[in-house]
Amino acid sequence: MRLNDIAVQSMLMNNAAKCFEPILVRKYGLEEIKVRGDSIFLKDGTLLCRVYGLSTAYNVKGAALFDAQKFKGVNIIVDEIAWEKNQRKGFSVCYNLRINIENICRSSRENVRIFMMMNQTEDSPEVLAMFGFVPLKFGVYKLKRKHCVIDYIPNTAAYNERRKKALANEIDTNTGNFTNKIERDLSLLYKGRLGRPINVIKFSKSSDDWFTLYENNVVGLYKNEKSPAIAMKRYIDETFLPELRDSIIEQNDVRAFQFRDILTQTLFYKALETIKK
Repeated sequence: MRLNDIAVQSMLMNNAAKCFEPILVRKYGLEEIKVRGDSIFLKDGTLLCRVYGLSTAYNVKGAALFDAQKFKGVNIIVDEIAWEKNQRKGFSVCYNLRINIENICRSSRENVRIFMMMNQTEDSPEVLAMFGFVPLKFGVYKLKRKHCVIDYIPNTAAYNERRKKALANEIDTNTGNFTNKIERDLSLLYKGRLGRPINVIKFSKSSDDWFTLYENNVVGLYKNEKSPAIAMKRYIDETFLPELRDSIIEQNDVRAFQFRDILTQTLFYKALETIKK
C-alpha cells in the first residue's frame, strides 16, 4: 500500500520497473515481471503482489480482493504513507488504512502479517498513535493487546556517513528528512493529580477524537467524562461556537495546556492540524 494513486502509478509504470530495488531485481530474477491493472506477475504468470493506494480505499470497498483459502495467508506491506511536511492532507490515513485492511482480510486472521515501514521525522505518524503507544527511546516494544511489535530503530553510523554526502543537504542544510530521531517537548507533560473535568473537546463524531479538559488546564484522553462539549468543527452533532474553538487553538498556541501523557499530546496536536488553516 502507498499513500495515493499517483504513488501507485509511479510504481506500476513500465511494467513496475521502479517497484523493486535493483539488488532485489537481480537476486530474485524480477527483470521480466509484468503488470496487469493493479497486479504484478512473474514471467511464468504467477501473481507476485497487488499495489493499492490509501486515497482510493473507498473505491474497492466491498470488493473481494483476497482469497484466504487459495493463498493460505497474506503479507500486507504499508510503505511511505505518512504525509510530508507541506503536503495537502486530503483524507485520514488511519481511517483509509483500516478500510483497505478490511477489504483485504475480512474476518481472516490466520497467517496475516502487516508490515508498516515509515521514517519518523518531525512528528510521529498518525498510524503509530493508532496503536495507543508512542515510544520515546529507541528499542523494540511488544504490544500484546494489539498483536504488534514496534521496532524504533536509530540510523546506523554507516547510513549517517552516507547521508552527509546527499545532494539534498547541499541545497538546503535544514532539510533534515533523513533521521529517525523524534525531538519531543516533554516539559508540557503533567504528572500530578487530575482535577475536575470541565469540558470535552470534540474534533469529530467519533469518541476516538475526543479529549477531556480538566480544571487545571490538563488535557487527557476521553474516558466517558460527562462535561459540556466544545465542538472544534461544524456538523458533528454538537453546538458549534467559533469563539470556543478559537479559544482552544489560541491557548494551545501559547502553550497554556499540559498533557496527561505523550500519547495524548501527539493525538491532540494531530487533531488540531486537521482544523487549523
